[in-house]
Amino acid sequence: MSVMEQLIKLLKSAVEAKVVTITDLATSAQCSRQHIYNVLQGKHVPSMVMAEHLAHAIGANFTLSFRKTSKKMSA
Repeated sequence: MSVMEQLIKLLKSAVEAKVVTITDLATSAQCSRQHIYNVLQGKHVPSMVMAEHLAHAIGANFTLSFRKTSKKMSA
């Protein structure tokens, strides 16, 4: 499960448990309520900045990490 999928799952749970409202999420992410509905339905993928704001709205941390693979990257 990707990081975004995990975040969306947490957001859905928080909304269902009435920990946060769609309006709260939209305000936190500075977007429309419709955009939040689209994110929760998988129609839109939030940007990294939006994901960070949404995670913060439900009291979660959004962390992105990179790890080197065995393939060499060229510049």
